[in-house]
Amino acid sequence: MPANTPPDSSRDRCEETRLQAPPRAPHECHDLRQFLLEKHDAGKLVWLAHISNHPNYGVAVKIDGLMDFVNFSNAAYDAFPATVAFKITMDNPTVLAYEESLLAMMQHHRKVADAIKTIKAHAVATGPECISIVHPVNTQQTMEVLKSDLADWAEAFIQNNPGVTARMPPKTAKFIWVDGRKRATPDASEAPAFKRKTGPAFTTPPNRPFAVASEAPTGSHMTEQDKIEVIPISSGTTSIARPNEPTATVPPASPELESHTMDTYLHVAHIPKNDHLTRAQLLTNGIIHWSFFRSSSEVELIGLGFPIGIARLLIEGTARLERFDHNDGAYVGGMTPSPSPFI
Repeated sequence: MPANTPPDSSRDRCEETRLQAPPRAPHECHDLRQFLLEKHDAGKLVWLAHISNHPNYGVAVKIDGLMDFVNFSNAAYDAFPATVAFKITMDNPTVLAYEESLLAMMQHHRKVADAIKTIKAHAVATGPECISIVHPVNTQQTMEVLKSDLADWAEAFIQNNPGVTARMPPKTAKFIWVDGRKRATPDASEAPAFKRKTGPAFTTPPNRPFAVASEAPTGSHMTEQDKIEVIPISSGTTSIARPNEPTATVPPASPELESHTMDTYLHVAHIPKNDHLTRAQLLTNGIIHWSFFRSSSEVELIGLGFPIGIARLLIEGTARLERFDHNDGAYVGGMTPSPSPFI
């Protein structure tokens, strides 16, 4: 045995130290050992070794591997009875968990943002706060979606909820399809005849006989006053109705005028902000910019299913937008539409 072999009294000293240490349950020691082994294998532990008053290990030295540990153990053996100490350090798992959670949250926000971008690519912006989409299967159905609700749609999309795609939102109260055909009206040529009226404004034009129904429908109890008379509208001169000629091409508006959004146009045209059906019909018919109305007509819009009142407001909106462009805010109080030549 070498001369510097520790005496047997060292065993007594180790036993005394062990007895003075706080008692630990066996399972606690096993858990600690298992924890250290797992972290060591994962490379998350840093081992530091120190020998008091030693020329090489007087300052804590990092043990990086098996050979470092062999060299240190030999030096500790030779330096007996000098104090030998080990220090094991690792990064705070709480901080690591927070950083991992923060990174996961940032990645999730990025996925939501990418999903919203994909959803918007299939939609049309109808205002600063909403977009409009068309049903991917039934193109007669449309929907207006608030931009504030896009996050809910995106969440369901990235979580692969059944039936949810970039063109199909989740089935909740925030996402309701509207059938654009519910408010469709017949063509103007199929409008029902008006009941007979009397008064200066309803006199029969010259050389135009009354067209009075000679017989009432079977089973009807209509009186003489309830008989229907079709009164042609005329200025008193004979004229022949001609089909609408193609509208001449209208030159583009100025860049400043065309820069106005459809939402501004609908506001100037007195279309209520909550009239989602009109906006849905516009989207269904592919009308995405107000310049469409510069070369359109009431008859054309009625044929597309717009009511006469809405059609008139949309057509007259072009002139109002030009005035609005020079006198912003002039339509706060509203204006009365001019008479239509079709009714």
